[in-house]
Amino acid sequence: MGKEDYVVICGDFGGVWHTDRKSAAESPEEAQALDWLENRPFTTLFIPGNHENYDRLMPSVTEREYGLYNIHAFLKQHDRLDFVFTHDAPASDKSYLGYDGTDELNRYFESLRDEMKYGYWFYGHLHENRRVMDNHYLLYEQIVRVC
Repeated sequence: MGKEDYVVICGDFGGVWHTDRKSAAESPEEAQALDWLENRPFTTLFIPGNHENYDRLMPSVTEREYGLYNIHAFLKQHDRLDFVFTHDAPASDKSYLGYDGTDELNRYFESLRDEMKYGYWFYGHLHENRRVMDNHYLLYEQIVRVC
């Protein structure tokens, strides 16, 4: 593997937890862990989950708007996405898996699922390893090579 190869963690990594709100500086333990990841032969990408320190990770409104703008710009130029990575699942997947109740985010993902053309959708959150439908994967501890 090289730096052009990506390992995607679908949430609940918990690697950035220093809680001194007066400073966004990393603790020595975080710095060591993040340095270790930086020195891996691959690039690590994180999808924020519900067990993260959002005081430190939450993007600003401007960053979120920029991200949404980029998604729409990409979809105007391309027919489809190869991969979708989220922490939680679209509403229909949660129902299929037997989980009661969905929230606004699940319903939002459902609307994206209906609108977008994509190859595969990967998500975590539910702490299982399962293939869901033809092209959706619920991942917990499993590693899936996608290309």
